[in-house]
Amino acid sequence: MDTDPYNGALGDYEEGTSTYRFIIEAVRDGVFVVNLDGTITYVNDSLCSLIGRERNELVGETFDTLVESALAHPEEFDRFGTAIHDLSDGEIQDKTLTFEIGQEPKRVVDVRVSTHVRDDGTEDIVGVVRDVTEHERRVRAAERKQEVLATLYQIGAENALTFEEKAERILSIGCEYLDLPYGFLSRIEEDTQEIVHAVGDHTLLQPDESAPIEQSYCRKTIESDDLVGMQDARAELGDDDPAYELFELGCYIGTKVLVGENLYGTFCFAAPHDRDREFTAGEREVIKLLGQWAGYELERQRFEERLEGLHEISQRLLAGQLPHPTQRLTSLR
Repeated sequence: MDTDPYNGALGDYEEGTSTYRFIIEAVRDGVFVVNLDGTITYVNDSLCSLIGRERNELVGETFDTLVESALAHPEEFDRFGTAIHDLSDGEIQDKTLTFEIGQEPKRVVDVRVSTHVRDDGTEDIVGVVRDVTEHERRVRAAERKQEVLATLYQIGAENALTFEEKAERILSIGCEYLDLPYGFLSRIEEDTQEIVHAVGDHTLLQPDESAPIEQSYCRKTIESDDLVGMQDARAELGDDDPAYELFELGCYIGTKVLVGENLYGTFCFAAPHDRDREFTAGEREVIKLLGQWAGYELERQRFEERLEGLHEISQRLLAGQLPHPTQRLTSLR
């Protein structure tokens, strides 16, 4: 009886068998073969590494094994079973499916299955499994970024909302986007940081709370020419850093808020623990835009307040409540 899985599953290559074996074992993608009743007859090392199983745990079993071991969800296996059935009936020649496998953190894989006819006329299903986790993560991050930016635009365009209402909503959206519990807008005056708006329950990051700038994380943002993001603030600053000693924030990201060309303060997000990943380029871009939005809104608010002040003065002049400027000049003579 021929026990070589390459011959039995991938065809009777005879003289070329060793060549195919080398290629299949060398590829980074996972490769498997099942017969038409769903029994696994071959897997390569890449597939074993991807799903964390030994070859002898898979060959001779069915894909139900993956469901039972929680590597694949039942509904995902149903889609795979339907594809195998369609291939067996000749309804399709090949099909590509996308699955989430494993426990947290889950992996995302593309599985391309197609029929293979051996020289003796029997059929197998050959599958190629490609890990697309990073690609999917980037795609989903880009989609999420666009959703957040669209929401922020809508809030910014709501003329009925005050700056305070907009700031609170946008801070909440930023916290959800970054999966961080604290968000705050600070004002920097001389050597003091004052919290203007905030979300989260950190006792020192509440409206009207203040701290010396040298004891704040925001001093790093002010000193930098760019946004500052710290995945592990304790490691980057040190246990004896005055800001870490006071606020005990494990991670932090902040950007300057400029009103015109003048520094107003910072727009920041943080958490009491370090972050399991670095801040991505997309996340940094969103936070920069939030800081720019805050600066624009504050500048617009100040401009409107000046207009209202001028309007009030002109109304009082018309009502005779204030002396006309020419009268005041006369009286000065």
